[in-house]
Amino acid sequence: MDEQLCNLEITEEQVISELERLRDDKAAGADDLVPRFLNKIKVDISYPLTLLFQRIMEDREEPDEWKEQMWCQYSRMGVEEKHPATDW
Repeated sequence: MDEQLCNLEITEEQVISELERLRDDKAAGADDLVPRFLNKIKVDISYPLTLLFQRIMEDREEPDEWKEQMWCQYSRMGVEEKHPATDW
């Protein structure tokens, strides 16, 4: 993990602020939690999330689950033909 990132201090206020940026009209993520639910419990989960993020920074290693990605490819143009990567 980047040394600059490891020295980053994450506060509970920052976590709440980021949770407030979630849009209620968006779909659930890979964790199946919808943003509306997270917005409603943001104050309750901000402290545990802050501790989790701080611990990850101290250990300098993110959980393996965070390294997994789900990819869904779609065309911005709405065409099923192959296009350059900039059209995806």
